[in-house]
Order: sequence, then structure tokens, then C-alpha cells
Amino acid sequence: MNELDLLKTHWQKDNEYIKFKKEDIITMVHKSSSSIVKWILIICCLEFIIWLTLFITGLALNFPLQFERSGLNFFMITSMLVDILFYIVIIYFIYRFYVLYTQINNTNNTKTLIQTIIEVRENADKYIKFNLLCFSISVIFGILKALYEKYNEDQSWGELILFSVFLVIFMTLIWLLFRKILKLYYRLLYGILLKKLNKNYEELIELDK
Repeated sequence: MNELDLLKTHWQKDNEYIKFKKEDIITMVHKSSSSIVKWILIICCLEFIIWLTLFITGLALNFPLQFERSGLNFFMITSMLVDILFYIVIIYFIYRFYVLYTQINNTNNTKTLIQTIIEVRENADKYIKFNLLCFSISVIFGILKALYEKYNEDQSWGELILFSVFLVIFMTLIWLLFRKILKLYYRLLYGILLKKLNKNYEELIELDK
């Protein structure tokens, strides 16, 4: 049993100090919620730095070769635009987590804290769904790019169709595998933090009755 559970148990047993104990519990829930949102913010920032580093590294290594081989084509332009849009949206999510973290730190109102926790959960849920959606789009885009490059090699239609079938099957298996890995990652990391945040939310709802 953690410190918050112990304090709640004593509060329920000792009616003589209900007001004092209730305030203590709210303070602890407030502190715990702030810490959880701070960790979510830190993790999002680390993920952003990692993905941005990989993007810049990949661009520096692959862009000159691809440009020399095929010039600035539709897929190169689209890929860069999609990547830029992805990072803009991620920055927005990070900004929202920062605003919510600041909001939790600056409020002493229980109802405001409850509402902020709800917004954090909603933002985290949208953030996870967005990342999974972007992964699926990148797989589809990769398939189309590979088919386009294969088509430009002047292969026969039979070879192109056979290549297309094997590519779609292979990329689908890759998509299923890595999607499960991503879901497991989000469930283990964000799931644990959000579960604790949900517990804090339930505590506040109970205390606010």
C-alpha cells in the first residue's frame, strides 16, 4: 500500500480530522498528477528528439544518393512534406502536454485539476493514435514508392505483378509486427502512467462528492 492509500485509509477511519486528512490527500494527488504529466512530457520530448535525429541522419545519408539517381521526384517531395507535417503535429502535442502540466502546477482548485487530468488523458490517447496512424501511412507510402521505382526499371508486367504481390505480403507482415510492438510499447510506458493518473482522477472524484 503506497503513501496515498495509507493516508486515505486513516482519513476514512478518523472522522475527527476529516478536513485535515482530505486536504492532505488532495495535495498528494495534486503532486502525483503533476509528476505523472511531467514524465509524459519528458518521454514525448525524448521520442521527438530520437525521431528527429533519425530523420536528419537518414536525410543526410540518403537524399544526395536518391537525388543523383532519380532527381527531385514526387515521392521525395511528398515524403519530406509528410515528415515535416508529422513533426509539426508532434510539436503541437508536446506543447499541449506542457500547457496541461503548467495548468496542473498552477491550480489549487479540485474541479480544475479533475478537468485537466481528463484533458491529459484525451491528449495522450490522441497522441498514441496519431503515431500509430503515421506508422501505417509510412508503410503504405513505402509500398507505393517501391512499386513506382520497380515500374521505372522497365520490368515486364509479369515480374511487376509478382513483385507487387510479394511486396504487399511482406510489408503487411512487417506492419502487423511493428504495430504490435508499438502498441506494447505504448501500453507499457504510457499505459502505466495513465493508469496512475486514472487512479488519481477517481480519488478526486470521490473526494469531491
